[in-house]
Amino acid sequence: MKFRVLLALALALATQLPAQEKEGDLSRGERLFSLKVRGILESKCFSCHGGTRKVKGDLDLTSRKALLKGGKTVYDVLVPFKPQESMLMTAIEWKDEDYEMPPKESDRLTPAQISQVREWIRLGAPWPEKERQAQYRKAERGKKLT
Repeated sequence: MKFRVLLALALALATQLPAQEKEGDLSRGERLFSLKVRGILESKCFSCHGGTRKVKGDLDLTSRKALLKGGKTVYDVLVPFKPQESMLMTAIEWKDEDYEMPPKESDRLTPAQISQVREWIRLGAPWPEKERQAQYRKAERGKKLT
């Protein structure tokens, strides 16, 4: 009887762990986006691929939905959980001369920024609502004050 109880408990815990891990990845991804990736996209990408002006190549990077849609010539711009399949990574790492982004060599992303974007995609590329992003930024400012 004890064996059955232990087995049932072990199975219950085993089925909960992936959900907890995914939830942890989601919050890590949301936090990374809110604190780092959003700023990278704003400073390096939005001037050509977002905002109120006509976006180049019909590629809008101002929302997750738009990133998933892709642009005029590339549809797999963002493949959540798969940075190696996301054209966004190919572009920011300058691995294809037709899609080197940002186009000015002096404005390239740093290795740290590239790593942050890669990790964000690996975590599923979550894009939390503006209120949630503000919560992450406020919590981070609170950490710096203590």
